[in-house]
Amino acid sequence: MKYRFIAIDGPMSSGKTDLTEVLGKHYRGRTVLDERDNNPFLELFYQDPERYAFQCQIFYLFNRYHQLVAIKQYDLFHQVVLCDYLFERDRLYAHVLLNDSELNLYDKIFSLLVGRVPKPDLVMVLQVSDNILWRRLRKLKKRDDYLFTKEFVFSINQAYNQFFYNYDASPLLILNVEAWDQIVQQADIQAIVHHIETLKGGRTYISPISSLGSLFGDRDERSSS
Repeated sequence: MKYRFIAIDGPMSSGKTDLTEVLGKHYRGRTVLDERDNNPFLELFYQDPERYAFQCQIFYLFNRYHQLVAIKQYDLFHQVVLCDYLFERDRLYAHVLLNDSELNLYDKIFSLLVGRVPKPDLVMVLQVSDNILWRRLRKLKKRDDYLFTKEFVFSINQAYNQFFYNYDASPLLILNVEAWDQIVQQADIQAIVHHIETLKGGRTYISPISSLGSLFGDRDERSSS
């Protein structure tokens, strides 16, 4: 497999963590998952978002930085690494959540760190429309997703779309997941694996209806990732 470090990203509830774990099993690779629940400022953020958004984002930024820097210690020649986020993802949330003065300080810290983290060989982004994303989130019981407003969810989704529209730092595989609900069997990932292993660089867009419709089952239970 020519791609040794793969980052999989997308807005909340798009299925990125599920896909990361399934592909990790397929390639017998190491998975790096976002530790979103270990943030000591999260409860305070729920109570007072405006006051604690900066502390919350800075913790996430440094936590993800340390996770990704550790990847340099892995033997990428012998084991594929799959991560369920791109480092730049945190900045998308920061631009939505922080005020101007907080964002200015955040960007200064971000600029010091971004050049030190390893760059993925391949980025996969999961795309879904605003309304379908909102409908999926409304069916969840997880507290952090459930508290998001429609305006916030739409803003994050649009930030993703805009960022990846201009992204050219690595080969990009764009998966439209509007018709997908949840990964079913490991054997069902063969279509995605085929696209990964035949991708020659640049930007590739995959429609689930024509080529990947069988990857996800039509289930009522949703996974937030």
